[in-house]
Amino acid sequence: MRLAFSFLSLLGSAFGARPFLNEPGTGFNEYFINLEAGELAPLENLVGLPDFDEAARLRLPTANYTYYRNGAAGEWSYRNNLEVFNRYAIRPRMMIDVTNLGSSFPTSILGHNFSAPFFIAPCARGDYGSLDAEKGLVEAAAAEDILYIPSGSAFLSIEQIAAHKAENQVTFQQVYLDANETATIELFARIKASGAKAIVFSVDSAANGNRQRAARYGVSLTDASYTLITWEFYEHIKSLTDIPIVLKGIQTVEDARLAVQHGVQAIYLSNHGGRQIDGARAPLEVAIEIYQKDPSIFDEIEVYADGGVRYGADVIKLLALGVRAVGVGRPFMFANVWGTEGVTRAIQLLKTEIGLDAANMGIASLKNIDQSTHPASLVHGVKMLGKAATLFVTATAAVQASSSCQQHPSPIKILQGGYNSTYAILEFNPYVTPNTLEVVKYYDTADGHLKAWLSQHPTNPSIILGVNDDAHPDKPGYMTSYYLNRRTGKLTFIDAVDTGGYPVPDYSVAAAHGAFFPDGLVAGVANYFGQSAATFRFDPITGHFGEKINTNGTLDFPGYTPVPGQIGTAGDDTSSQATAHPHMIAPHPWLDVLYLPDLGEDRLKLYKIGEDGTLSNLTYYQLPYGHGPRHLTIDPAGQRLYLLLELAAQVRSYDINQMTGELTETGEDLPIYNPENTTFSLELSGAEVHVSNDGRFVYATQRNLTAAAVVEPSDPADIIAVYAVSPTDGSLTRIQSAMVNEGGRQLRAMELSPIGPTAVAGGQDYLITGGLVTNNTFVFKRDRATGMLDLVASTGGTYQPSTYIWL
Repeated sequence: MRLAFSFLSLLGSAFGARPFLNEPGTGFNEYFINLEAGELAPLENLVGLPDFDEAARLRLPTANYTYYRNGAAGEWSYRNNLEVFNRYAIRPRMMIDVTNLGSSFPTSILGHNFSAPFFIAPCARGDYGSLDAEKGLVEAAAAEDILYIPSGSAFLSIEQIAAHKAENQVTFQQVYLDANETATIELFARIKASGAKAIVFSVDSAANGNRQRAARYGVSLTDASYTLITWEFYEHIKSLTDIPIVLKGIQTVEDARLAVQHGVQAIYLSNHGGRQIDGARAPLEVAIEIYQKDPSIFDEIEVYADGGVRYGADVIKLLALGVRAVGVGRPFMFANVWGTEGVTRAIQLLKTEIGLDAANMGIASLKNIDQSTHPASLVHGVKMLGKAATLFVTATAAVQASSSCQQHPSPIKILQGGYNSTYAILEFNPYVTPNTLEVVKYYDTADGHLKAWLSQHPTNPSIILGVNDDAHPDKPGYMTSYYLNRRTGKLTFIDAVDTGGYPVPDYSVAAAHGAFFPDGLVAGVANYFGQSAATFRFDPITGHFGEKINTNGTLDFPGYTPVPGQIGTAGDDTSSQATAHPHMIAPHPWLDVLYLPDLGEDRLKLYKIGEDGTLSNLTYYQLPYGHGPRHLTIDPAGQRLYLLLELAAQVRSYDINQMTGELTETGEDLPIYNPENTTFSLELSGAEVHVSNDGRFVYATQRNLTAAAVVEPSDPADIIAVYAVSPTDGSLTRIQSAMVNEGGRQLRAMELSPIGPTAVAGGQDYLITGGLVTNNTFVFKRDRATGMLDLVASTGGTYQPSTYIWL
């Protein structure tokens, strides 16, 4: 056993000591010597796949590039994936007729025909490289007739990617699965409805990868949650769909043989781009092992492979061993920085290279490559690999035997802003009993702007939009932008812009709320006492604001004259309803419509968003006098809108017309306060509203504005109202009043834990809220099935919390 570990130690030292070139020295730097950081290299001057990597590194923010580039731990496997191809030389044969080589390019993958024996491998977060996210990948694959396998962690949804597909285009869909059978059935149904012809199940992700390079920029998952992935699990899930399931992440001949025995139609050799476990062999080495020890596997099922492929010769070496089709990941993600044109050029370059390299090897057909002659030293390589593999197995057994010390998952970080000169980083730990919540770091607002409202950029999560509503004569309201270190939570100031939210005398609110438009190219703000919605162009790469798009004259619907008579539960507020007071700016996720609740005029206003980002009047909905619409939320399907009425302390629901964005009211207005309690004397006021990630539940906060610091237990005080959404008409039914009587004065901010790459591990959902007056923050566990809330943790010292972001 010691010998095994000694060998591995020496091997690691040897590889760690020598230099490593991420791209070859083929003159890129000299040719583009005048190219500045942030510039986009001319596409026509990129001549090979490595060029896209180097050019993308110059163009992208460091965090974005790192997300694509990073590997696990010391990144030996990442480097080995690239370098292993150079350890197997080529023995070209001469005097071979290669004139019909092109006819052998078309390749059948699970019965579907494509133009070449390679495909776009699943890679997450296309939005880190392109504003169009995965659109360029799917369109280029269609244009060049190759297979594209979207990632289960793509930025665009399965349905959005399907919408970009060409007629009759074939795609597969990669997935990560857990023990939630209901979610799996729903996912499989969505995949089938999208037209995908196969499911690619990643079996090499029983835990998150230890990605240290990415962790420095806050773009990695570092918790130690574990997922059950077994052959029994595979047997069960394949009964849930009639679509073929490809197993991605096979890394040994033993598992390849087991796949055959379990009736798997295709396996995919991959080590996740070297991002899961450092020290894992390259897929080329796994293919060699299968070829040497059990070559009939290549005839019994289809075998695909990826990992470090950068040249046509790399593809050919894998095909020579029996691999049917080769996946290429990072190069196409880097090419996607140029959008569809970039990915198309990268595909064309690789096709050309395969043809040139195969012809120069003396290969007459890609379907009949002589394995005994082309990857030279093959037998020697396999013999050496066989010895190393024995040591790797021995070492792994030792690690498993010593795993009695379990690693504890890391707490979840939360960014908290407020009406104070500092902002805080909280850590919530759902992995201990009882759950804990604590402030771990305060940062001074050195840029001079309060962070009363914060929101994350939709395509570049390292960019944060801030709203400073501190309205003094020399501070008329500002939007600010920051770079977010997702590991520490620290914000670094980038830019600020005057929103024009000039206040009336003796009132402190100028800009009330800000948001990015869905494409990330426009930032908007609701100027509360500025009586306007201001929008600005925004650069998601640099984080800087551009020109102002519209003027303050965008709220000029027909004049409004208050007519008392239909007073809300809380009554009218003369200070808030003297004139127009836009309280929120909310673009629809994909319709070109902006929703703006105007608390002062008791109106919900709709604006048409022009192609250039300008706003024009669409329509408005008049609410009863004194209701005071404040905030709204739109369900993930974009079909329903829920409006919070601040002064009436109620929630109203609407259906959204999917063509025009116009609204139809559904059901009746429901109170946020407990309607069964009729003896209270507190001042009611709604504050925030959100819909759950599955669209089944709505949550709204009731904040107690009564001056008294102590409230009676019988009073409604500060609560979170929970409503169930009718699946038929979207109407609401109140199901819970989650009380926060003790230390929860003025529950203002509220955020649900996210889904996707930043989701809280362990499959749990949470809700965070805070008392603006008491400086306390509370975390509730949210039952996905029932929607009910259970208070699990709280902490003090979060000064005047008014906004939260789960990191």
